[in-house]
Amino acid sequence: MNPSVLIVGAGPVGLTLACELTRYRVPVRIVDKTSQRTDKSKAIVLWSRTLELLDRGDRGSSPFVEAGFKVDGVNIVAADGAVVGHVKMDSAPSPYPYALMLPQSDSERLLEAHLETLGLRVERQVEATSFTDSGAAHGVGEVVPLQANNSDSDSAGKHARHYQDQQAHRPRDW
Repeated sequence: MNPSVLIVGAGPVGLTLACELTRYRVPVRIVDKTSQRTDKSKAIVLWSRTLELLDRGDRGSSPFVEAGFKVDGVNIVAADGAVVGHVKMDSAPSPYPYALMLPQSDSERLLEAHLETLGLRVERQVEATSFTDSGAAHGVGEVVPLQANNSDSDSAGKHARHYQDQQAHRPRDW
């Protein structure tokens, strides 16, 4: 595969983009400088429209719905604890009339698993160090494996060798 798109970052947006482009047979390479997915969550809600868009893919939104918690209403509470309003989600014109509570770490796990079923893996401990806009042909100046710290030296070394072995299959500007 000669990637025509480089995705830097394997968070929810990067993973979703990689899944969609791969689904449309656009050659993709996705890299992330971390050694593993995050166990932290910066986002915890998938909205109706997101679930609808996930349905366009092969597996659809069902793995997300099964892993999440459906919220069909929200109370608005004042500082003194009094409920000042209530919003119901069930009137949303969607097959998913609710907010789906799902930690970002779970969303990333599900997206990455789906990406792997499409034949693409996230290249971990790889960082884009520069980008050069060369007019009509945009290109990445350098994408390199990160240097290993003492605890990861063997696995990072294997990754670096794997990365170097793959370079024969990459366009020059990757």
